[in-house]
Amino acid sequence: MKISYFMTERDFVDLNIYNLKNDPNSRYLTVFLRVLIPIALFALLGIFYFIFKIYTLFSIIIAFAISIIWFVSYPILTQYTFKKMILKKIRQSKNTDINEKIDLIIDDEGITKNCSGNISKVLWSNIEKVTVTKDHIFIYVNYSSAFIIPIRELKDEIEKEMLIKYIRKFINFEY
Repeated sequence: MKISYFMTERDFVDLNIYNLKNDPNSRYLTVFLRVLIPIALFALLGIFYFIFKIYTLFSIIIAFAISIIWFVSYPILTQYTFKKMILKKIRQSKNTDINEKIDLIIDDEGITKNCSGNISKVLWSNIEKVTVTKDHIFIYVNYSSAFIIPIRELKDEIEKEMLIKYIRKFINFEY
């Protein structure tokens, strides 16, 4: 099976956002920082009370409002910041497949990628995992490196299902 497409910045960012959201360490850090700031804010409010004996309903309401806003907006801010960082790295790097035509040949041996004359082949035994999202199929060679297949480049849902079924012959994964 041969798939030809142009890799966009969005595809690469989506892979990295997916990795960030599904990495246990990143999730732990996100939850930790999401909760730490409101706790620190109330601790600071308590310190002000003990030092200055100032403790008003207004300060409690402000601290509570800031805590709720932080708790709700922190994941969005994290994702936005991460996206900006990834885009900056992409634009600084000269060794990316972004905006390049990619030909993937998926056969019984593995996956062959041809991009700008550079040909690489990965055997099925070297594939770590496969993940299907709403917009992409990620075929991981290792934790941070994956073949990104944009679903928009497949002709229709039937071709997508055929591709997934074919890959499943070699790699077992949830879909």
